[in-house]
Amino acid sequence: MSKLTLNVPSKIFYKASLVSPAQIEVVLRDQMRYRCLRLGEIQFGEVLALRGWLRRETTNFFSDESLFCIIEDEKHHIRAEWSNTLAIARLKFVVRENRSL
Repeated sequence: MSKLTLNVPSKIFYKASLVSPAQIEVVLRDQMRYRCLRLGEIQFGEVLALRGWLRRETTNFFSDESLFCIIEDEKHHIRAEWSNTLAIARLKFVVRENRSL
């Protein structure tokens, strides 16, 4: 992959092994073309779905920022933590434990 700057959505899809570096390059270029044609903005996941690389439900799930707490460390690596999912799982566990008392 050439030296394209990855944005947060592209890093999330890449780290989840849902897209290849070549696909990221194509999507970022598609987004740039879309802006150049003055058609507004198009989301990273939307391009993936329109190209048929991922289902719309998958792109919507990974684009939902409320599911992720994005942390960029000093080495500029992105980690996605399933903050809401983990919190819900912990809450269900506590409720289940309290019912058994």
